[in-house]
Amino acid sequence: MIKLTSVKKSYKNLEVLKSIDLEINQGEVVSIQGASGAGKSTLLHIMGTLDTADSGSVMYDGNELTTFSSKQLAKLRNMEMGFIFQFHHLLPEFTALENVCLPAMIGGQSLKSVSEEGLIILEKLGLGDRAKHRPNQLSGGEQQRVAVARALINQPKVVFADEPSGNLDAKNALELHELFMQLSHELNQAIVIVTHNNELAKMSHKKYRIKEGIMHNL
Repeated sequence: MIKLTSVKKSYKNLEVLKSIDLEINQGEVVSIQGASGAGKSTLLHIMGTLDTADSGSVMYDGNELTTFSSKQLAKLRNMEMGFIFQFHHLLPEFTALENVCLPAMIGGQSLKSVSEEGLIILEKLGLGDRAKHRPNQLSGGEQQRVAVARALINQPKVVFADEPSGNLDAKNALELHELFMQLSHELNQAIVIVTHNNELAKMSHKKYRIKEGIMHNL
């Protein structure tokens, strides 16, 4: 599904990624670990088309992403990719349901047309009774689940999660990672997680560590 070959990335004189090779298949949960500044998020952003590699190949469903226009990449991100970050980036003036439905609305659908699907996802994540609450009325764990629901609203093929449990306590972090495993199985989604948590990374189907710009299989 996603295949990186000899991907390199530098910022000025700092070589962050040195010839990265990586393959991710549908239905897999893949964890990527490494020290701060090791290039984990950079790699995630390249796979998610939020950043570009200096050299190398990034294939998505057999297509070389460098051949896509900016408009095509934006559509690909919106319709086939979901993103979850450490800081939830929920819009404070919107309800949980409205936040969940935003990607679908950006894709051209109305709130009315996607509200039912949004509610189904929130209920699946145990938040059916919190749909009308705004972010400041939700706990940290609830806010992160809203962010997960938002990432799922367009039924993406792949979900990219950058330190998604970084602000959660141990119990909520474990529940979130168990949820990722469940989603990959039930929805056949690829889920790529950048995490510092060794115990949670062990739950993944594939585990990697980036050190000094090199990818190591764990």
